[in-house]
Amino acid sequence: MALPVDPDTLLGETRSVVRDALGDPDRTTLTYATDPDIHVFGPRPTGIAPFTPIEEWAYDRDGVVHLLWFAAEESRPIRKWFFDAGFRTLGWKDEPVLRQATTYPRGAVF
Repeated sequence: MALPVDPDTLLGETRSVVRDALGDPDRTTLTYATDPDIHVFGPRPTGIAPFTPIEEWAYDRDGVVHLLWFAAEESRPIRKWFFDAGFRTLGWKDEPVLRQATTYPRGAVF
């Protein structure tokens, strides 16, 4: 089943708005934006300052993986990462928003 809404139409929206539109992601990952001068394999967000904490959501639908990256808006700094009750979470100063989305075929080799 395809996603009900094109993720690009949700850019700038909060996680709760995106979850309401797309449902729960199949996978979430907490990571950070990489420096564009450092070579990494696979899709990664661009235009987000290096080492900015991001939350990546993945939806696997009909042989296509949709990646959505959430981060604080550029003008709003975030607090550092923290661990809470055994669950890894981000301590956001402001609600992160959907900054970028991309797709790739399931099974792609990078």
